Amino acid sequence: PVYAAMKSAINSLVKSQATVWGKYNIKINVIAPGTVAVDRNIVSLKKKYPELPIDDSRPLGKIAFPEDLHSAFKFLLEKNLLMTGQILVIDGGSSLV
Repeated sequence: PVYAAMKSAINSLVKSQATVWGKYNIKINVIAPGTVAVDRNIVSLKKKYPELPIDDSRPLGKIAFPEDLHSAFKFLLEKNLLMTGQILVIDGGSSLV
């Protein structure tokens, strides 16, 4: 329940702050990644997913590494991006199942 409440709070915060700061041309967008393999969790992920990054339970079939998020960050940094108050879910489709 706490995890779900925090996700809802972040969603609400992004939208409310985007409406406040938009008049100053400040964009508020969020990247919401799924599981990302990093130094602090790589050992446990390798135990759970012996063929890391392959995970057939996810629609796109793999677990992300930080570099898999780079293009999303570049997109959000585009100077003329006409987008605010949005949450980009980058989870390989795991939130769909």
